Amino acid sequence: MPKKKALVATGNSALTIMHALLSDPAARYTDLGADYYETRMHTRRQARNHVKSLQRLGYKVTIQAINPDTGELQAATA
Repeated sequence: MPKKKALVATGNSALTIMHALLSDPAARYTDLGADYYETRMHTRRQARNHVKSLQRLGYKVTIQAINPDTGELQAATA
């Protein structure tokens, strides 16, 4: 995103938050954290994005899923 467009988007978000807080005295602002959106993204999308980032850096990447309970590699699915 170009710098000016990003600044306008950030400003718009800030104004929206301020308006919501000022228009409702009972409203409270809760910061969701820096990684809020990353943790909500779909797991496969995250994996694909990381693979593409590594490929742009010149790495060849293969992925194999692990069992979250045991930590062992899962059998490849066709």
